[in-house]
Amino acid sequence: MTAKEVFYKVYGEIHDLLEAQQILEWDQQVIMPKGGAEQRANEASALAGIIHEKLTSEKNGEIIANFEKEAETEWDKAHLREAKKNYEKQKKIPSSLVAEKSKRTIIAQSVWEKTRAVSDFKTFSPFLDGVISITKEIAQYGDSENPYNFLLDDYEPYIKTEELDPLFESLKKGLKELVKKYASENTERRKEAISKFISASNQEKIGLFFLEEMGFDFERGRMDISAHPFTSGTMDDVRLTTRYNENFLPTSLFGVLHEGGHALYEQGLDKNNFRFPAGQACSLGIHESQSRFWENIVGRSKGFWDAYFEIVNKLSENAFGAVSVEDFYKGINCVSPSFIRVEADEVTYNLHIILRYEIEKEIINGSLKVKDLPEVWNEKFYDFFGIKPPNVSLGVMQDIHWAVGLIGYFPTYSLGNLYSGMIKETLEKEMGSVSEISKRKNLKEIREWLKERIHSKGRLYPPKELILKATGEEMSEKPFLDYIEKKYDSLV
Repeated sequence: MTAKEVFYKVYGEIHDLLEAQQILEWDQQVIMPKGGAEQRANEASALAGIIHEKLTSEKNGEIIANFEKEAETEWDKAHLREAKKNYEKQKKIPSSLVAEKSKRTIIAQSVWEKTRAVSDFKTFSPFLDGVISITKEIAQYGDSENPYNFLLDDYEPYIKTEELDPLFESLKKGLKELVKKYASENTERRKEAISKFISASNQEKIGLFFLEEMGFDFERGRMDISAHPFTSGTMDDVRLTTRYNENFLPTSLFGVLHEGGHALYEQGLDKNNFRFPAGQACSLGIHESQSRFWENIVGRSKGFWDAYFEIVNKLSENAFGAVSVEDFYKGINCVSPSFIRVEADEVTYNLHIILRYEIEKEIINGSLKVKDLPEVWNEKFYDFFGIKPPNVSLGVMQDIHWAVGLIGYFPTYSLGNLYSGMIKETLEKEMGSVSEISKRKNLKEIREWLKERIHSKGRLYPPKELILKATGEEMSEKPFLDYIEKKYDSLV
């Protein structure tokens, strides 16, 4: 075999192991018996250790070095770049730490699910502390001066806090002013229009309908239920989940549109390259740009509901019979400070993310201890939103991310929103208004444009370069803020 053939064989096998790891994680969150957490922790820990050892072995270093001499095409060179980067990063971390973190996160997630339901931070705290302490230890191997950058790079490669801090500070300032401007005094009345009883089975029909409209391929994917919606898998085995609140359709509906955006990305990767380092999704920021684009820019547009409101009403057995499309549209776009991030409106959402980003940095640099998290969370939340969570389930315990060790992930949600604003601006210059395209029920046209510009490119380019090539513009918060002002000026 040539050096190139060896490289692709080895990295195809590594990808397959990573896919198996994702299936175990999906199974854990969707159908695993509750008592299986400890057994699954051992299984996942063993697999994580094997993958890390394969990635960091001296033999793999030689495979990469030999491939470098034969990398010829643009894809070859991109695969080489990503393989080298990951090898050098992972080589710094002992495999034993990777395996131990995997074990701790599975146990912590199981405890989180039980304790969050009863707002019991005290019981959860030592398990979270165990996850954070080992995450900090891993981060120190990579960047002792700014360990958070090492974690951030796992989710948004080639970006650092030195770049994010001023970007998010400007975004925070702009959003605080917009919240004051657009916060509705008619929140309860507006939400009443969308708070109708719809059975979980009918909500499922609605979700499946919209996935079909978006172009999701059910021969290569499926939808299930989990405590926290997520998407896993790539290309021909993509699995997304949602959850149901029978008195509030937006919980599942926008969860499906959001996760559907992730799923379309995975199904749209380059068929010949998805098993190799640069063939996978570019970054989680780019990934979130797709989910937030479908959830908000498409799914909360006026044209979308002009087209689909009656269909949703029919599928819900006339739950919205006395509600007009205008009132429904205002209801799903009501601006109001609230406790739950995943149900926050477009205007306040990024403030939820920036709050978490600021806390994460304090946790990792050692200035904040786990036991103090609820108090610090509540203080910051009041500063950001003017309200205080009544319990930890609506506060610091609401997200699964820290329990499963995803520290450095949260900033990608806001980056995704900013990227989505840039993508919207470019798409509309070429194809016309997203709202009008949605009104014509041409959602698959949007999917094809995104597939060509974003999905199929994988990691051929780093995130900032990909967004520059897709939109012609450097990273900026301005298109997103412009989109918010233009839309919500018409809703005040």
